[in-house]
Amino acid sequence: MYHCAECQVKNCTKEIGKEGEFPKNCPSVLPEMEEILKKYGADELDYRLARESSILGPNHDEGRVEKTIRFAKACGFHKIGLGFCITLRKEAAQLTKLLREEGFEVESLICKVGHVDRSLLEIDSCKAMCNPIAQAVLLNEAHTT
Repeated sequence: MYHCAECQVKNCTKEIGKEGEFPKNCPSVLPEMEEILKKYGADELDYRLARESSILGPNHDEGRVEKTIRFAKACGFHKIGLGFCITLRKEAAQLTKLLREEGFEVESLICKVGHVDRSLLEIDSCKAMCNPIAQAVLLNEAHTT
């Protein structure tokens, strides 16, 4: 129903009042958008995340990791949760080291946490499956951001 990845108009990214016409089926002009926007004032964390990301804006001279660190510091986060894929374990170790050097406490969980057999999902295999639900639950329980 929505096709933002293929949109050639991109009026949602333009300055308010200078955007012009929006394409048919553009989610930016949905009637329920007004109700959705009220959610920013309903939750303190959602508000802070939206506010800080808007203030920081793009800095095209820095990479994603640097921007993430800058964002986390601006939000006042101290304990970072890192859920990562097993194929990115070396990168996760590097990121953990960097985050700790920047003063963050880091909790990390590999995707295979829990060593759950794929038969849980009725798959005929003895291999452990990814467990993103456990990653989210455990990182939330560790009070990470």
